Amino acid sequence: MTIVKEVTVEGIRYPVTVSDDNEALLAAAAAGRAIIGIWDPSVRPLGAGFDACLYLVCEMEAADDILLEKAVRRQYGLPWIIAQTERLLIREFTKDDPMEAESADDGDGVFSDRARREDYIDNQYRFHECGLWALVLKKSGLIIGKAGITAGELGYHIYGPFRGRGYAFEACSAILGYAEEELGLRHVRIKTGEGNEASVRLAEALGFSRTEDTEQKSEGILTFEKYMQTDMR
Repeated sequence: MTIVKEVTVEGIRYPVTVSDDNEALLAAAAAGRAIIGIWDPSVRPLGAGFDACLYLVCEMEAADDILLEKAVRRQYGLPWIIAQTERLLIREFTKDDPMEAESADDGDGVFSDRARREDYIDNQYRFHECGLWALVLKKSGLIIGKAGITAGELGYHIYGPFRGRGYAFEACSAILGYAEEELGLRHVRIKTGEGNEASVRLAEALGFSRTEDTEQKSEGILTFEKYMQTDMR
């Protein structure tokens, strides 16, 4: 079964080929279209057409508008919108975004080195559906920092000129909601330096509790954790 569905993304209609046929998926991928495979667990091997799919579903009905939009955004390099707050648009970084200045806050150089950031966008977002995201001022379109979830850990960095205005709390509050509702996380951590009083206050304001991690504390790192309301411990 092959059906070409359509979805509107940022005001443009895009076709998405949804199919259980290897050749149909290959043809659509070769034409540069977004594709979603319908996976039958009893069929092996799946074939190259399925290898080209970032998303597989077990039935046609599972390819809803949200999944169609994700397939389109991944295919055409459009950022996924994580959340919107009163002042901020939280989205994935794009390859066209300005580079971050080198600093200790970008220790691995991902956001200050173009090649590394492109690899991050291509791999972290595509395969994990999470990571550090751009914090964009709605009024000006200016990126004022980054925040997000990586391996169950909440991290953030507000650029110097924009600190002390409540952006970190605003962004992290929205991201925690996304982590619970969209990523299905039930437990999130924050790690920060022992002398970073601003981050300690933020963790407490977000409802995190300090844990006793003796090994990390000896290294000057404090760990906080938060269990979501839906956790059934």
